[in-house]
Amino acid sequence: MPLLPEQFPGEKLAIKIWETVTEKGIGGLLSPWQIKREGRAKAEVRRQELLLEEQARQELEEVRAGRKLLDRRGRLVEVQATAAISDEKASEKTALPVPPMDARELLALALQDGAVREAQRMLTLRRIAAYAEEEAEGTPDDFVSDEAVDPDWFARWRRNAEDATDELLRRLWARVLSGEVQQPKSFSFRTLDFLRNISAKEANLIQKLGPIALNENFLYREPKILEPLGLHFSFLMELQDLGVIAGVEALGMAITLNNQATDGLSFLNGIRCHNKLILITSDDPNKQVKLPVYAITRVGKEILKLGRFSANIEYLTAVGGLIKNMECKVLLADCEVVGTGIRYRNAVEL
Repeated sequence: MPLLPEQFPGEKLAIKIWETVTEKGIGGLLSPWQIKREGRAKAEVRRQELLLEEQARQELEEVRAGRKLLDRRGRLVEVQATAAISDEKASEKTALPVPPMDARELLALALQDGAVREAQRMLTLRRIAAYAEEEAEGTPDDFVSDEAVDPDWFARWRRNAEDATDELLRRLWARVLSGEVQQPKSFSFRTLDFLRNISAKEANLIQKLGPIALNENFLYREPKILEPLGLHFSFLMELQDLGVIAGVEALGMAITLNNQATDGLSFLNGIRCHNKLILITSDDPNKQVKLPVYAITRVGKEILKLGRFSANIEYLTAVGGLIKNMECKVLLADCEVVGTGIRYRNAVEL
């Protein structure tokens, strides 16, 4: 029996995810503590579960196609092919399936089709739950709330996630579940409905904003630095139509960075983009820095939380250069969020 640590990183969140989904009727996955107790590799167990899921999905397709059926003993059996045989050309003819014509046959077909559809949805939810558990890996226990997920939220999440067929969208639904279980009220009902209605192509478009989202709530509005990134006006209009950003047509939208220095003798403020910080300073304590922006909506902010992004350094350098023209000293630094503040290091003047 291999030696096991008392806890694996992310165990609290993984267990909470498992308890949440099983409590709400999504069964079929071994619990994290069962896997740990048996000394089995969690990744290997989940891999085997996904292989079994794929086999089950193929068998359901066989049922839907009419090649298999469930017999009275609850076994999946091959349907015996029938052919209309006639004289000398019998071997060349194949019988066409006859659609059910009476109510009894139609109801039986509808019941079978409904059962197959629900089984496929259950398999999808189980896969998403397994992905959500992957997302939990490495999450410190202190970051996981003891608050339970709201039942109404979970019901909406389930209805919206169960029909996801694209792999990217399944991963996004998994991140939503993991994030909400970790900290309830992280994702609104509006965001759940938004995700249900976007395509994989639109999800990929939205992810273009991730590396250039400033302070998690705006983009610097300057065509000459956005267009080289593929963010042309028509693309921005599409994102506005989706409800991800605002202000594309409002030429006067801007934000003002006020002084955060505490010495009363200088100006200090900063703009964060993931692990990078644009640090803005001036000798004038009364200075205000006004930036033209496109605002990221609440839905946009929540969707961008689902991505894994690094800051676009060329973009930040260009933004810093424009701010420098406002008679400011601008530096680019590495940073990390510490509590409610930001710690920075390795600052280099632009």
